Amino acid sequence: MPRCARRGRAADPARGVRSFAGVAHERARSLGCHPAAPALTGAARRTCTAPWRRTDPLATAVGRLRFGVPHSGGTVWSVKSELERAATPLVMDFIARTLVFLIPGRGNEVPPWVASGTIFVTPASRAVVLTAEHNVSRARDQALRMGYYRGTNVLEDVVAGIVANADRDVAAVALNKEATSAVAAYGLRSAVIGAEQTFDSKDAFVLAGFPAAWMLQRWTERPGNRPLRELGFPSTTYGTALADPQLDDRGRLRVVWDERDISGQPPEKMPDPEGVSGGALWRFRSIGKAAVWSPEAAGTFIGVPTDFRAGERVELVEPAAAWRSWFVETLDLFDRELPLS
Repeated sequence: MPRCARRGRAADPARGVRSFAGVAHERARSLGCHPAAPALTGAARRTCTAPWRRTDPLATAVGRLRFGVPHSGGTVWSVKSELERAATPLVMDFIARTLVFLIPGRGNEVPPWVASGTIFVTPASRAVVLTAEHNVSRARDQALRMGYYRGTNVLEDVVAGIVANADRDVAAVALNKEATSAVAAYGLRSAVIGAEQTFDSKDAFVLAGFPAAWMLQRWTERPGNRPLRELGFPSTTYGTALADPQLDDRGRLRVVWDERDISGQPPEKMPDPEGVSGGALWRFRSIGKAAVWSPEAAGTFIGVPTDFRAGERVELVEPAAAWRSWFVETLDLFDRELPLS
């Protein structure tokens, strides 16, 4: 059983509790989905031509630096029916609202890197971020901030505890009461995590996270004052497929990260996926004609992206089957050692 590293005391200094803060974000509209058997490969989208529309909420200004919500106008459709069109935004929102990004530093400091994570909730409803272990160890003694779906507040020092998996590059970050109140409504239950590593030829896969290459910046001149700098972190939900072979020599899933389809244009290379580490790999499949379709019913969380092989254009993903039992135990551990009451 893993031990929970509480704030102020950590069993392993490299895996001690870090501080996170909330920053607003908006997902990029990105994929097409068939309610029965989604056809998503190559569908991807980041922020569009008007990323800073005033109709979108902006995070609270902090000194000269403000974190904003990039607007995603327009959608790339890779669908063929009105039913598919109706399902697409549901799938996008379902994935996007569970994503968070992690950045080091405090207040208005400009982050040197960005990482991804997914929100889960414990049986007692504490929010927990599932991410890559190297994300939390990379920060070392730095404070970390956290951005979440449609967030409008900057949250400081939100971590209550961290548990890292001993064998896989995954970690669970328990959030404190304030942060839990902000994001628990977006959290997933552990039942959505795939217990078996089986795939079908009709399965559709979506890789989601925050590519650092897509970070947006805008400067606003202020007469008599220094310019205001705004940063935006758009996420991506990228329709993809498993590579051949499906596994590497360490049992990690090999997932294609190559080109994205753009309506009326030639396919475009996806950016360097740095920042996507810690995000999510989802599988969507048919649930049968008699069942009521929903993203929750059709989707299964099957892995955490952790590494990239540039020469092969392949993202390596820690498969859920290898760490699911550990994660379920860790959620229970958080409830025992870090009760919300």
